[in-house]
Amino acid sequence: MDKLAWLRTIYQEGRRRCRLAPKSAALGLLSLAMTGGLLVLGIPKLPSLEDRINYEIEGALPSLVPDSNLRGKILIWHGERIQAFNSIRRLVGAYEDLHPRVKIVLETIPENRLIKTIIENTRGGLAPNLTLTNYASLLDLIEADAVSPITPPPQFENYLPAALSQVTYRGKIYGFPVAVLTQVLCYNRAKLGEKLPAATLDELSLQAGQGYSVGIPSSFLNTFWGLSYFTPHIFDAGGDFAIRRGAWSLWLSWLLRAKTQPNVFLEADESALLQAFRERRLTYLICDASYIAELQQSLGKQEFGIALLPRHLGRQAGPLLYTKVLAVGKTPNAQQEKIALDFAQFAVNPEQVRQRVQELEGFIPPDLKLKLNANLYATEAILMRQSQSAIAIPLEKLGTTLGFSEEAELLYQQVIAGSLSPRQAGETLRNLILQHSQPQPPSP
Repeated sequence: MDKLAWLRTIYQEGRRRCRLAPKSAALGLLSLAMTGGLLVLGIPKLPSLEDRINYEIEGALPSLVPDSNLRGKILIWHGERIQAFNSIRRLVGAYEDLHPRVKIVLETIPENRLIKTIIENTRGGLAPNLTLTNYASLLDLIEADAVSPITPPPQFENYLPAALSQVTYRGKIYGFPVAVLTQVLCYNRAKLGEKLPAATLDELSLQAGQGYSVGIPSSFLNTFWGLSYFTPHIFDAGGDFAIRRGAWSLWLSWLLRAKTQPNVFLEADESALLQAFRERRLTYLICDASYIAELQQSLGKQEFGIALLPRHLGRQAGPLLYTKVLAVGKTPNAQQEKIALDFAQFAVNPEQVRQRVQELEGFIPPDLKLKLNANLYATEAILMRQSQSAIAIPLEKLGTTLGFSEEAELLYQQVIAGSLSPRQAGETLRNLILQHSQPQPPSP
């Protein structure tokens, strides 16, 4: 048995025996020694300093000596669907097992009301201690002074740079990256039969003509992945948008042609496409990774598959990449803040992240130290490959993006409805980007 597996066995056996032991023993620490290949329960005592350092460097265990000063109750709000909720609930239970004097209340707020509710409750002094949300919402919370920067800043040296850029604002870190997501090509293995999933847009169009139906969520942001086919760069060296003139026009033209093809469904109602895929009425679906666990549960592992988004003109697709964040709320209670920060650190330790990967199978771990075997974690391996061509908009630039994305959405809908040409929309978008990229004059 290798060292890491041995440590996990010790931890799990210790947790089990603590639950069965008398209260006095359970409050102590279990010392488990390897004797003749058997694990033996010994007299409760502290592990040696050398052992503790080795355990924690390996990242196999959280601290074996939980902070005895941690006691109290904290509140976590989130807007996750059922599969992710179950994973969070398991995480909370694991933390409470280690800290029996801590109570964590987990509340689900619908995603479309989550941020507004937090801001309103912050003003009334009733905000949650932690919020799990998308990084785009983090900007709203920062601007409303509803979250605090983390001090001292956590040690994130081995994290994906894209994930760190999405929790950093004006030099301060405002959250713990817990998952990185993007879009991929989901497909039904049973419907494809012996065929391989389409690797290019031309193959996707050809298969659609042969009766293999394709669902494409229709909006400016949901179709952003195709822009990279027609421009070498989305950003310049300074981090400003640098989309080649005519690139969006060409992509819009392709979408308009695809819309007229049999078995290609360019649909604004993403929930309708998801339902059609669950009911096996679609072969392919351009899908957000956050739906993978749910779709896999509906179709079963043997039937559900994912692949890279198709290439076109020799270039990879460039879907948007975004980070799920645990943000620390404003609280006057120092003890609650201490518990919130400790829980967040626990949530991102390698062992807990590995557990969530096994439970959800639909996100990229932000910590690059966590190595996943591609044969055992095929879904995550594909997501990681897709992330290499994905577009991560930093938190610092998100305001600029949001500044023109609503107007770009109106242009997109006009093109799809036939009331505006792709060329006109492309030129207008270019002007919008230039306009919103200009430095804004200071407020009087």
